[in-house]
Amino acid sequence: MNEFYAADPESCDNSGELRFMLGRFGPYSGRYLADFPSSWQEGVLRYCQELGPAEAERLKTAIRRAREGASLLRNNALPWSSQLDWIGNYLEVLRQRPGTFSNAIVRRSRQVESLLTIDDLELSPTADELVDAIPDEYVRVSRTLLKISPELAFIDPYVSPCTSDRRDVLVAMLREVATGKCRQVMVWSKYSLVVSEKKHSLVEVRDAWRDILHEAAWPAGRQFKHVLIDDSASKVRMHGRYLISIKGGVRYDQGFQRFGRGRGNEVSPVGRSLHDVLFGIYFENSHDMQIVHTTEM
Repeated sequence: MNEFYAADPESCDNSGELRFMLGRFGPYSGRYLADFPSSWQEGVLRYCQELGPAEAERLKTAIRRAREGASLLRNNALPWSSQLDWIGNYLEVLRQRPGTFSNAIVRRSRQVESLLTIDDLELSPTADELVDAIPDEYVRVSRTLLKISPELAFIDPYVSPCTSDRRDVLVAMLREVATGKCRQVMVWSKYSLVVSEKKHSLVEVRDAWRDILHEAAWPAGRQFKHVLIDDSASKVRMHGRYLISIKGGVRYDQGFQRFGRGRGNEVSPVGRSLHDVLFGIYFENSHDMQIVHTTEM
């Protein structure tokens, strides 16, 4: 999950190959392609310039759609030396910053052992993963969506800011959100699983969220909502555990919960069709669940 690849601007010989390559990346697959170098688009167009203006427009369209769909992401912080060729720069990034890329796609004439070409780009449909259920791992597999999404919904029937096994995860993920582009976060959970005489009061829940946001260095002016629902009489039910944004989503089999050592959590990208349904429910209110209480900060 959340793997980054790099591709030589000369790795594709035409717009068809470029569309094929870009289609292997994005939130629905759980892996991304980095703009490397920052002039990557110009390099693609320069390499294919002999194919003519019509093909150049098709290349531009493929790249624009990949950016809009968050398949191709900018990272101006990556070092680049004009003294090295593309593969040399790629290897230098890995030397300086191990783990930056999972792999690279190079042009056919420069095939290097362990690196890919467009001909052997056989990536699995999704980059699902069994992760250690600790805060740092939740952040790692979710980081791109946490950073690039203008709005986010954390969906888990059991999420409560008052329980330490979930609090630690929420602090870590919201701290990451605070450094990105997100302007609003909504947390959705079930009222009966969070608030009761045997659990916690609404006042305790609100105070716990205030402490979490303070610890996460939540910026002033950004919105936060905790939506508590009752779905006992509704057709739409809250069951799965997800992180959802307009860009895509991540499914966490056992929610946002820290477990003991040796126990993991299955994490996978949300597919396009399910994402459309979930986005409609939690962002466009296409549901018949009863909203019992909303805490806003």
